[in-house]
Amino acid sequence: MKKHPTPNQLGFGAVGILAAVVLVVAIAGVGYLVFKKSSDTRSATTPSVGPSPDPSPTPPAPGNEPNPYEGMTKYTNDKYGFSFYYPNEWKVEEVSVEEPSGSLPTEFAANINFNTTEKYKGAATFEIVDKGYDAVVSQYAQQYGDNSSAKVGKSEALVGGKAVTHFTINLPKTQPVPSKLEHVLFDAGNKTYSLRSINEELNVQRDPTYWDKFEKMQTSVELR
Repeated sequence: MKKHPTPNQLGFGAVGILAAVVLVVAIAGVGYLVFKKSSDTRSATTPSVGPSPDPSPTPPAPGNEPNPYEGMTKYTNDKYGFSFYYPNEWKVEEVSVEEPSGSLPTEFAANINFNTTEKYKGAATFEIVDKGYDAVVSQYAQQYGDNSSAKVGKSEALVGGKAVTHFTINLPKTQPVPSKLEHVLFDAGNKTYSLRSINEELNVQRDPTYWDKFEKMQTSVELR
């Protein structure tokens, strides 16, 4: 004779199934939360694999700047407190001035020459005029007249950032090259320091970079 489950047996069976389902769901929920937390932690700690921004350019270390006077020698005169650079293939020869005289009395002079035995070897001359800057500038402006142009400025290389006047004088053309004279006057208080080109046409033929070298020399002048 076939036995039928009693109501109690049916109730216990349903309760067991329901408990099993609840347990499975609970385990699944806990597993999901653990997985999600682990995944979030990895996302927060794993660095991005995308392209990195370009690093900022590193500025040159102090002391590594290029030397603007490479290939030049420094001349320093402690007595009169000035210095300048001149090309290695030139040389400086000081000139003895015993007694300054004339409207522009020269107290000191130095010839900057090509290092050669040729007769006309002068490249430039540096002089100290025992007269105030304004008076000397005015006198040369009259002397050079309409053929000249003057550029006036100041230089921090001069003590107190004093004035500089740069004359460019067009000369009569006697050679198949542009002919000019450059004359730079530096304010030194009650004296005037002067740098002037000489033998311009001959020097350009001798060395096509003559004017570049003269320009470097005049920008290197320092007065202390």
